Amino acid sequence: MQQPSGAGPAVPFPTTAAAGSDDDSENAHPVEVLLLNQVAVVTPDGVVPAGPPRRGTVLAVLALAAGSVVPQHTLVDALWDAELPGNAAANLQTYVWGLRKILGAVHLERVGDGYRLDLPRAACDALRAEDALGDARAVLRNGRREQRLATAGSLHALLEHWNGRALPGIPGSWGDQTRERLDRLRTELVGVWAELLLSAGQPEQVVRPLRQATAAAPLDEDLGVLLVRALRDLGRHQDALEEYERIRSALETELSVPPGPALRSLHRELRAAGHRPSRSTSSPAQLPPLPDGFVGRSAEVAELVARLDPDRGPGPAIVVLDGPGGIGKSALGLRVAHAVAADYPDGQLFAGLRAHHPGHELQPADVLQGFVQALGVRPEQVPAGEEQLSALLRSLLAARRVLIVLDDVPSAQVARQILPGSPHCAVLITSRARLQGLVLAEGAHRHAVRPLPAGESLELLRRHLGPAAVDADPRSALLLAELCEHWPLALRIVGELAIAHDVQSSLRAITAEIQAIGDDWMEGLRLDDDDTTAMSEVLSWSLTRLPDDECRRLYRLLGSCPTVTVDVNIVAALLDVSRARAGQLILTLASRHLLEPVAGRPGWYVVHDLIRMHARVQSRAIESPQVRDAAVLRVLEWYAACVAAARACLQLPASPLTGVLAAPGDAGERLGLTSRETATEWFAASRDNLLATVRTAGELTHPSAWQITIGMAGYLMEHHDPRAHALTHETAIEVSRSLGRPGVSTPLLNNLSFLHERLGNADTAIEMARQSVEAAFENAEPGLIAHTCGRLAWLALNAGLLGEAAQAAQRGLAVADPEDWRTYGLHLPLVGVLFRQGRPDEGWQHAQRTLELARRSELGWPVFHATSEVARNLLDHRPHDSLEMLAPVLSGSVDLPPLHVATARVTQAMAALRTGDHELAEFAARTAMTVFEETGTRRSDDASRAAEVLAELGAGAPVTGT
Repeated sequence: MQQPSGAGPAVPFPTTAAAGSDDDSENAHPVEVLLLNQVAVVTPDGVVPAGPPRRGTVLAVLALAAGSVVPQHTLVDALWDAELPGNAAANLQTYVWGLRKILGAVHLERVGDGYRLDLPRAACDALRAEDALGDARAVLRNGRREQRLATAGSLHALLEHWNGRALPGIPGSWGDQTRERLDRLRTELVGVWAELLLSAGQPEQVVRPLRQATAAAPLDEDLGVLLVRALRDLGRHQDALEEYERIRSALETELSVPPGPALRSLHRELRAAGHRPSRSTSSPAQLPPLPDGFVGRSAEVAELVARLDPDRGPGPAIVVLDGPGGIGKSALGLRVAHAVAADYPDGQLFAGLRAHHPGHELQPADVLQGFVQALGVRPEQVPAGEEQLSALLRSLLAARRVLIVLDDVPSAQVARQILPGSPHCAVLITSRARLQGLVLAEGAHRHAVRPLPAGESLELLRRHLGPAAVDADPRSALLLAELCEHWPLALRIVGELAIAHDVQSSLRAITAEIQAIGDDWMEGLRLDDDDTTAMSEVLSWSLTRLPDDECRRLYRLLGSCPTVTVDVNIVAALLDVSRARAGQLILTLASRHLLEPVAGRPGWYVVHDLIRMHARVQSRAIESPQVRDAAVLRVLEWYAACVAAARACLQLPASPLTGVLAAPGDAGERLGLTSRETATEWFAASRDNLLATVRTAGELTHPSAWQITIGMAGYLMEHHDPRAHALTHETAIEVSRSLGRPGVSTPLLNNLSFLHERLGNADTAIEMARQSVEAAFENAEPGLIAHTCGRLAWLALNAGLLGEAAQAAQRGLAVADPEDWRTYGLHLPLVGVLFRQGRPDEGWQHAQRTLELARRSELGWPVFHATSEVARNLLDHRPHDSLEMLAPVLSGSVDLPPLHVATARVTQAMAALRTGDHELAEFAARTAMTVFEETGTRRSDDASRAAEVLAELGAGAPVTGT
């Protein structure tokens, strides 16, 4: 019962019926929720992934509640550990809305201040596993031998399908805690399965799986008892005694407790039989001791133990653990090696090749000489050449079961010279390189070692600082772990350094001090008596081993790169090289784990924060400020060109700011931007990089701050990201003022007033609009004056300041060309003023002029805007005319932003309700509500109006409240 590696096929967890019950398959639920191998929904059309991690979190919380109501605060706590976003409730509703689309017929309803997923326990794989455990325990207590064997078979199938760690990709404390609970559930299932078979007299089936399980949970005494029982029942008393010694040592070392009664009883029984643990003196046992305080990685250990089965294939089992320096490869490798050592009774060979210890590297010939001598060859019989040594080692291992551990291997070529040929041997290799040659040629299994999960990072800190210090201030401890990026070496060093402080009272002070120091704090990640464990030295060795100066220069400049992720275009700009050369350099760094691929985005890479910090320190030491700034400016200019190209594809109306965008050059062609859809996808994928580049441009007072801000404004506006939008505008305004560009800062202020309106800051929005109007008059540009006056007039109208609205519109019209179609935006608020003042006839006449001007543009957006706003003003006076006006612009012939269309749909719903067309009213209101849910704008006034229409119709909104 070996646990397959990787995600494996998307196989639903076996239902009770599949496990042998008499349930009729016709009673199966139409939808199943998967949480064990993946977070997904099984529908009649196939397996549908839950999507973004937080949406998956909501699905998992609701599914595990087994049809009970989950309070909103419980969901919010599961989604966000500490600091909640300001729009947490709106974000939660967006995730719920996304789940409804996936779940189809399954009812996800709002109940009071919470949500309920109408899903029986049998339709969730994790809950089925819990129920299977209870049923199996009942059979173990009362079942006959035939029942025990049948139940063991069902559990075997169940465990085979559970082929990875539960809740993959679910972040945060809730995810970590629930994963730990489900890990314990799986361990208990393995234990009950083994007990069923042992009680039925079949111990031979359980030894290998129990070895895997005890490797993953070495302190689980219950599993240890079962393994000792199985070995005893097979007559392997010596192995049983050795297993007892392993468990006893682990319990006393890690927990300071003796073995329990059951284990002691087994030990007495084995000793009474006259057996003692022993090891042949001719078998080498070179494994170094386990690192003190190794924690976590239980699922990885179990998978790797299964991979090192001496009987799994025609050739030797080869496993490569790769990852950056300090990530914990060597510790994990030793943990696995000790776990499988008993499977290789002819010995364990170990060599540290020290590839990243300049001047102290061990050559393959040195390793081979040591190995053959350890296997009994006298020094005078050892051949001199590497080829002869390799051949001799293979001969010596041909009939043996030996485990070879090679630590810090520089390349596949070096490792290949030390590989055995025997199918009963195994090789465990650690390396900072990916060693893909071994995967392709020798069939090695690659396992990338990642940072620890948050919960395991805290456990490691507990080992060093003591549980009291960490548990007294868990938030500071978690922040400390995040500053160390959850890398074991950094955590161990910080833990040792913190011991010198009064950690219980100063854990918060330590984290604050680290944050205040900035990049230089990495230099402090060292112990006085051991430079080989200093983080900066460990990473510097990786830098030194890069093949050429250009690779090393890229590494250094990545520390200054203003983006979160990089691709060939960004690296080409950063280094001022061709895209082809940039691609080569990226692959070189990625092969050494100095860049990591971004999941789901081929061609994109991310730099670990610790590596970025080290790169910045190295860059400041070697590159001049002029070189660093020039590299950053090239990236900023590239992104300014990208957003100009992407904005052109969005087909947005012209604005006074369009003229200050950067020239797109060939950016659109290089990015494959050919349509509104491709541009929207690019903006969505590039959001974090865009925000980061604006911040950097602000720090450097560079025009790209406003060029990027303006270029992405349309996307951010339509995808309900007003806070990010406002921050970029504030930066751009500051830069434009510093560079003396009032023609830029004035319309940016005008945009910022709109954003504050979206954020619900009406007073701030109006005040900023007033400032932008006065600045526009000072700048004396008629286009800007008309634009800003129109904005102020609109805000004042919505605030009920009819006099100020009329005055602002008239000021704009006084300087604008009366025949310019763009003045429709100044006429529109005047239409609203007249209608609200009870002068509908004058308002209607003014509306006709407004519509005439908008139609002169021959563009879709002005006509839609003018028509929808005039229709809204006609609601109370001429609802039939309102409906008639809206019909052509809502026909779908114009590609328009969804939120604006939704607003017009609300007007259509209200007009249809007043004219008695209830079917159209419900359709329009529901269509609008769908958009408001999808964009997280259910708190808006328009969303409230749509909900009121549905309530009056008795139809009910899809979700009520927030």
